[in-house]
Amino acid sequence: MVKQPDSDLAQQSVLQAVVLADSFAQAFRPVSYQVPKALMPLVNVPMIEYTLEFLAASGVQEIFVFCCAHAEQVISYVRDSQLELRLASVRLHVLAAKSPCFSAGDALREVEALGVITSDFVLCHADVVSNLELGSVIAAHKARRESDRDAVMTTVLRRVPAGSRSHRAEDATLVATSGETGRLLLYEQAGKS
Repeated sequence: MVKQPDSDLAQQSVLQAVVLADSFAQAFRPVSYQVPKALMPLVNVPMIEYTLEFLAASGVQEIFVFCCAHAEQVISYVRDSQLELRLASVRLHVLAAKSPCFSAGDALREVEALGVITSDFVLCHADVVSNLELGSVIAAHKARRESDRDAVMTTVLRRVPAGSRSHRAEDATLVATSGETGRLLLYEQAGKS
């Protein structure tokens, strides 16, 4: 007689994240020619630490930091700072690009080719500083995927008030969504064409 598996012991997928150590932006040049933006300090702490802490606090269990430029600096920092030990609940992997990447799309194609992502995942840059609770966002995404297998991406956007010190006119973004489904219909950054 074959015993049916206990539903409480059903295998759950590991929540994974891909952190892009490169921003593919030019805003920090020429400084970023020498130091990757991920390792630039914010209050004397490299920005990547804020990102990894945010993901760990949100329940991410496995993080892949993907590096293009300055990969050796990021690899050394993660190893020497013992980040994986400090983020005890997270398995941390640093991956270096095997060919040049000029965009997030190039980087994601390389990550896909490595075959390390096993299910839906969180994607962010290494300079994210946030206290957003991802649990409800991930639950909403999974519910959407259950009813619509074509719902492959959930984007999190937050409104920044016009008077905020973190708001820059050149960062203005136009977003249009469907009121019924919440689908993203238009995403356009001002000054970009």
